Amino acid sequence: GNREFFIDAKDATGKVVRSKAITVITAKKDLAVTAGVNKTTAVKGDKVVISSSANGGNGKYTYSYLVHNKTTNKWARLQGFGSNSTLTWTAGGTGDREFFVEVKDATGKVVRCSAIKIKTTAKSNVFAVNATASKTNTVVNDKITFKAEATGGSGVYAYKFIVHNTVTNKWYKLQDFGT
Repeated sequence: GNREFFIDAKDATGKVVRSKAITVITAKKDLAVTAGVNKTTAVKGDKVVISSSANGGNGKYTYSYLVHNKTTNKWARLQGFGSNSTLTWTAGGTGDREFFVEVKDATGKVVRCSAIKIKTTAKSNVFAVNATASKTNTVVNDKITFKAEATGGSGVYAYKFIVHNTVTNKWYKLQDFGT
């Protein structure tokens, strides 16, 4: 809102004078929402996390999530207005999706974020494994965490970790097949 500021000055005799009013107008920042996802492509069954944050406006925020299936041109509300600023969506059928986050402030004003685009594809039946390491340059006694993720195939996956010493050309099993 509007405020008037004054400055009083007092001299050695105790006389006080006041400045002219300095008017300061403080406007509230417009309500805004930003949103993002943990992945922009997904296969059927993947979990996609939509995260959002709001600023400006007045008071407490509530969030609502919508999806537009561009392939079928159908809309769905995934969550009505509530306090959750994140939502996890499980990818279903194939096609292009647009996600929108709406935020409402305490006065009832609602704004919507720009479209967040996600492409979903059918789960591949090609059996493959992707492996990563927490670090690839190490020194003696460093700890390394290996992570593997299998896709395609069928059923529950089991993993075996092995190492090949390229100097001695010897192979070692670190862990036999397990979950």
